[in-house]
Amino acid sequence: MKVRDVMSRDVEIARPTDPIRQVARRMSEIDTGFIPVCDGRKVQGVITDRDIVLRVVAEGGDVNAPVSQYMTSQVEYALDSD
Repeated sequence: MKVRDVMSRDVEIARPTDPIRQVARRMSEIDTGFIPVCDGRKVQGVITDRDIVLRVVAEGGDVNAPVSQYMTSQVEYALDSD
């Protein structure tokens, strides 16, 4: 089985400079708790609803700060050719 056989093709992404508040609203609109953070075609990290709650809300963080400040940057991913 190849990754392309089970992957989602129409993925919503965030840019590292997108404000946390904007990404949280997008998560609500598309009903997801996970958005990859990409700079062009390169994956920089991911932001999850859990990241937002624990790193921003619980710690009194800035909801207007860029996603790059609160994202999880150590991620593993696969390409559709894998």
